[in-house]
Amino acid sequence: MTENLSQRLADGAELKANNGSLSFAAGDSTWAVTAHADALEGVAGRFRELRLERTAGHATRPLAERARCVADRVSGLLEPIVLVEVDDPRQIAQLRSNAPAVTGAVREYYDIAMTGETDVSFTRVRFDADTQNREPVPFTLTYEVLGKLLQDLTAD
Repeated sequence: MTENLSQRLADGAELKANNGSLSFAAGDSTWAVTAHADALEGVAGRFRELRLERTAGHATRPLAERARCVADRVSGLLEPIVLVEVDDPRQIAQLRSNAPAVTGAVREYYDIAMTGETDVSFTRVRFDADTQNREPVPFTLTYEVLGKLLQDLTAD
């Protein structure tokens, strides 16, 4: 799967042709990703959010276990990812950057929300401690890193 997905993302042509969307297989499941992007160019894209939805297949492990595995697996980003919380009754797992980028009172970090066995969202957030304002900000990923990230987020 990794090689096939990496090849499909190599130049961003498939993402561009499909307005930031594509489907791919991960294990026994099929996933659809929608990349909300400001730009898809050359070897990288500038994204605002990645949304993944399992369209076929089922999770093989409980959410808490899958979230711990995602935290252990995701690499190649600006900061390592850690599991922050799992709300089993609501079936939501929250993962974030372990060591956010800090400039004065402003922190930027990756935020991953896993919902049930079907949905994953990936964003980058800027938090200003002075104003208590939290807002999503664009982030840049090469298509190679994007392919690995999608595999890491969806492997059961």
